[in-house]
Amino acid sequence: MTATDNLRVLRQNLRQARAHVAASVMGRANLNANQGRLGRVQRLMLSVNRTLWPRQGEAGMAAERDSRQH
Repeated sequence: MTATDNLRVLRQNLRQARAHVAASVMGRANLNANQGRLGRVQRLMLSVNRTLWPRQGEAGMAAERDSRQH
């Protein structure tokens, strides 16, 4: 391999690395946005459940807490 070949391969690797970094940064941003959205939806669902079935909601939370401890 000549120096030019090495340089070309190096450039390709650099381009690919940049693309991967950009993709992972975008992916992470999307993931964070989705997690935030999911948290809001879960809180909303909990408050709706509490409004509709206040007693049952508390029982459900207690059962959930117990299942996490085991």
